[in-house]
Amino acid sequence: MTWESLIDRALTTFGYEIPRVKVEKYLQEAEQDFANDTRCFVKTFTYMPNTNDGHIELPEDFIEIVGQVEFKTRTLDRLAAFDDFSRFRTTDTLKTGDPKCYFIRGDKMFIYPAISTVGLVTFSYIAETKYLDDATTYKFLQWDALESDQFYDNENIKGVTSNATATIADVIDIEQKTGTLVLKDITGTFQDNEKLIVTSDEQNMWQTQFGSFSNLLTNWQNLGLGAIAIVNGVIYNYGSRNSSPTIPKVYHRYLVDYAKAMICEDIGENDNKSQYYYQRFEQAKQKAKVQISNKGISGPQSVHDTYGNVYL
Repeated sequence: MTWESLIDRALTTFGYEIPRVKVEKYLQEAEQDFANDTRCFVKTFTYMPNTNDGHIELPEDFIEIVGQVEFKTRTLDRLAAFDDFSRFRTTDTLKTGDPKCYFIRGDKMFIYPAISTVGLVTFSYIAETKYLDDATTYKFLQWDALESDQFYDNENIKGVTSNATATIADVIDIEQKTGTLVLKDITGTFQDNEKLIVTSDEQNMWQTQFGSFSNLLTNWQNLGLGAIAIVNGVIYNYGSRNSSPTIPKVYHRYLVDYAKAMICEDIGENDNKSQYYYQRFEQAKQKAKVQISNKGISGPQSVHDTYGNVYL
């Protein structure tokens, strides 16, 4: 369903004197609450670290890991016990080697030991829903052949050949070394197969130090200056991507009950009516939680304990 059709559904109970923009905001609140509680919105993230890298900056919309974290397609263990544990040597340098485990603190994922041989880190995660400004013009740009780091929201990028620039509004459809950028504030025209880099004041400072851009690119990863990839195709229209909720379509209709509950509170209608709609929304979330947690499960199941015994 589109936001417009959901607004119409909410307003059928109250009439059309309620501002549509207010209803849309309530529906967006409902989607955020629904997605966070049910864990129904999952995204994929990849990161190309450099040698000696010991942590990864998590995306802004990160909530929690889903499934395993992989390095070069090998699954890393989640580090849960920190007894007698240090990431550093007595020489104050990071311990490096073949990564075995990971842990998350704040907005970073730490890899242990730090990476000695470059390879792609991949994982899926529960994401927070995001809403872009309808008054802003956005475009899509696809990229592949990720060489360094990863692209993040609100970073500035540049095409090395075209000198075209833009600001990243969102990063979507990441899969291994490919993905799609949602761009705003675009100047110039990005070219197919040109190198795409992140720009910053730090990059400008280091370019002054190294004297040329080619020298800077040679040392880019060692300096930790951000993503490098190759443009795949040309810019194309964003279209109606933002016209519908992000969560799976089967759950769209449940958002209407939350909006109705909030409208009832605003206009001072019967509290019981507001509670009725809100309770319907909460019940829908509980039902969705069960469905989501059991996706892909069918038929007889076996339960294994940690010592390998099987209980049918």
